[in-house]
Amino acid sequence: EKREKQMTVIATIETTRVGGRSLPGALAADWNRVARDVPCRQWEWVEPWWRDYATPGDELFVLSVRDVQGELIGIAPLYLSRSLSHGRVIRFLGSGDVCSDYLTILAAPEAQSIVVEEVAEYLAVEAADQWDLIELAGVDACDEAVEMLVNRLSERDHLVHQQPGESCWRLDLPRDWDAYLKTLSKGRRERSRQILRRLYDTGRAVS
Repeated sequence: EKREKQMTVIATIETTRVGGRSLPGALAADWNRVARDVPCRQWEWVEPWWRDYATPGDELFVLSVRDVQGELIGIAPLYLSRSLSHGRVIRFLGSGDVCSDYLTILAAPEAQSIVVEEVAEYLAVEAADQWDLIELAGVDACDEAVEMLVNRLSERDHLVHQQPGESCWRLDLPRDWDAYLKTLSKGRRERSRQILRRLYDTGRAVS
């Protein structure tokens, strides 16, 4: 499924849906570029999650947004599931079982508003008859892209319900490994060094 929308006289934004059961490997490099350095958004996390946890009735609903030069500027990493109680439900890849954190619409910072607008337009117009519920979990309460998407859908007369999710705990780590070891008790420090010697020095593990 594909659509084109005239943004200005010379620029066309194109939104394409990736469906089916297999995430195309050709997306990996661009996916990580717009996911940046957030682990649970990156291809190496999302692709195996989908491969291992998708149920037989699930299908991809990934939306890729490209500029007039064909460069990918954003991805909505979504999938579609079905249930008797909720019908056809759109969710983030990585949500649910083995839930990921900080899920969102992926976009280069300078293109975020355009990407979100395109995704909202696609969901509300082109794909309006393909889903019954959008359930977005694992989202930072302050996530700008998801907030923008929710507002855009609300403006299009979709009912929106928000509620707090589970807390996501974060720790500020020291600048390097040696500094981290100094924060441990003497016993834990020695055990950590033993593990490193047993695994890394022998080549059984690599970083």
